[in-house]
Amino acid sequence: MRYINGTRLDDRIIRTDWDAGFVEGRQYGRGKTGGQVRDEYRTDFDGGRGGYGKIIQQKVSAPIHDVTVFNR
Repeated sequence: MRYINGTRLDDRIIRTDWDAGFVEGRQYGRGKTGGQVRDEYRTDFDGGRGGYGKIIQQKVSAPIHDVTVFNR
């Protein structure tokens, strides 16, 4: 981990840290949508990581049902 943390791969900085709460079977932990948790909450656009974060993408692509029509 000492040699990998902070290095670059495809113009991206690799970040590593120790998982002090490691439990067997949890080593493949993912976010709710199956990707990395970091990518779910990302609010900026990053084409190299699939665009916006998954939560933002779901909000943008969700159909709008709150339509109020006023008749005059």
